Amino acid sequence: MRLCDHIRLTARAIAAAGVTVALWAALDSHGLLARRVDRYELLQRYKIRWSRSLLRVFGVRLLINGAPMLARDHFDRGDLDAMARSANPVGHLFVINHRSALDILVVCATTESVLVSRHDLADWPFVGHAARRASTLFVDRSSPKSGAEIRKGMADELLAGHGVALFPEGTAYRGDEVHKFRTGAFAVAARTGARIIPMGVAYENDDATYGDESFGAHAMRLSMIKRQTVTLEFGLPIEPEGQSVDELRDHARAQVIQLVVRARARLSHEAI
Repeated sequence: MRLCDHIRLTARAIAAAGVTVALWAALDSHGLLARRVDRYELLQRYKIRWSRSLLRVFGVRLLINGAPMLARDHFDRGDLDAMARSANPVGHLFVINHRSALDILVVCATTESVLVSRHDLADWPFVGHAARRASTLFVDRSSPKSGAEIRKGMADELLAGHGVALFPEGTAYRGDEVHKFRTGAFAVAARTGARIIPMGVAYENDDATYGDESFGAHAMRLSMIKRQTVTLEFGLPIEPEGQSVDELRDHARAQVIQLVVRARARLSHEAI
């Protein structure tokens, strides 16, 4: 490891720890002082701040196109799209391709949602702590019982009007190919009537994507990238009414494929 990489890695680890401690302490204080605050809304506000702060710490410039589904007054880029103001009380289901540990920060920085993630995320430094605090739903994909519990948890969140976000490929892959989607989340959308919001992400630097490695090795590689651009595309909402579970799954995947192509094209344009 070069000296400059070592310095960057150390500085970012200290900054990430400082941001995490400061913001989650502020969340606790705010919750104690504001007795009538909506706990979910308050949590989302701080989750967005934390995620966006960490993206800056890691040198990520995030370019967004579409209609990010954020709290009414916590996003600098403008108003919500009309679809976010629907009278439908059921929350939205966000689905996105999975390429990097940074995807978690990208999703948390741009959506009001509860994240569905692999069970070992709870043990990751910084991210795991924040994920537990943010009521993340942890799933062990090798356990049918865990899958059933997560589907119930997702349905409960959606019916409460909360967003749910997940990576339906089930794991992270290199490259822009969008792999087959798992069906469970779309069964929940069909049952609850939740709109599906497709998202597509592309990374400028291939070193940011997961390889055949541990989380520690991946996080170290991310920390040594000086700066990079990430593009995120939001698609139009998919209404579950009148579609089977398989049709919903395939429709969502087709949209995500198109969004990834658009995200990659934006990156290419930025590089010119």
